Formats: sequence, C-alpha cells, structure tokens
Amino acid sequence: KELALLPENLQPKPPCGWEVVAAGLSMHITEEDIIRVFSQFGRVQDAKVTRDLNGLSKGVALIVMTTREAAEKALNSVEVDICGVGVKLQWSTMVKQEMGLLKNRDEEGLSGSGPVPSAAGRRTFQEERRDSAEAGSCPFRVGQSVLVSGLKGAPQFNGATGLVQGVRGDGRCEVLLTAGDEARTLALKVENLTV
Repeated sequence: KELALLPENLQPKPPCGWEVVAAGLSMHITEEDIIRVFSQFGRVQDAKVTRDLNGLSKGVALIVMTTREAAEKALNSVEVDICGVGVKLQWSTMVKQEMGLLKNRDEEGLSGSGPVPSAAGRRTFQEERRDSAEAGSCPFRVGQSVLVSGLKGAPQFNGATGLVQGVRGDGRCEVLLTAGDEARTLALKVENLTV
C-alpha cells in the first residue's frame, strides 16, 4: 500500500496542540460547560479553566481541539456564548509562535523595534499593576440585589433588578439579569449598578 503524503494531508501540529484561549468567562463556568459548547465545532481534546490558588476562576480557559479546522471554526464563529456569557477567542501564544504569527522575545529584541527587555522585568501581570485600593473596591457582595442602569450594549436590561453572582478580578460584578423571557449573566461595571 502507498500512503497519500499529499501536502493537504500533512499538517504540522504545534507541540501544545490546536490550543485556543477563551477570555471573559463567568467565574462559575466549568470545564464541562466549555467542552459542551466547543463540541459544536469539533472534537475537544482538553479543556482547562485557569484558577487562582484559592480555586477561583481567573475568567480564562485553554481549549485544545483535535484538528486545526475545528479550532479555526471556533475562532471564526461570530459569537461564542458559554452559559449566557459572550467570550473572546484567540489562538494561544504558543500556537501563534509555532505558526509564525508572533515573534518570540529574542526575535523582538533583534528586530530593532525597541530595547530588549531586562530578564527581571519582562512581564508585569495585571495583578501586580492593580493598586490595593482598586483590588477591594467593589461595594457589592454575592447574592445582593442590584438595579442596573446606563447600559449601552444591552439596553434591554436598564431598569432591571439582578443578583450579584460574583466579582471579577477587573472589578466588574457578574450579575444575573432577566428581562422578559431572557436571562443572562453580564459582567457589569460598578458605576452601572445601584442598591
């Protein structure tokens, strides 16, 4: 037998697999929720919600699809909702590097586009940049009833009363809202909420 080694049958696979990053997740989303949603695009090899040391979701998940086509189908979809929350999708940094879509740090330093970052200060994480006053600035607690106002992207929820489901690291509150027969969990800024 001869194997068909046609170029279209050969796809180099990045070492990390066809990994997609989903950001903006609700704190309550599980790996099972992610697998259920991403299965519509193809077979899911693995899904992992990133969590902090206390086991709380960081609002980001890594999803490994078995084929590039399945991953691209997810990335090209207009809107992906997981448990009523719209999420942002992109290739993981490792996949971008393997596909030549992203320069690594050494190449960035050689390109002449700017100074080479020092080894000690290459990255600053959002948690480090946030000052302590902002970190605890949410005046609402989980389970508290709030009134929503000033929404431009979802005006049907202005004037609605909702329940705070959680507080995100960026200071937004996840609020469960119902308007008519529609129920959604939205990540809302504190200035859009009153008691």
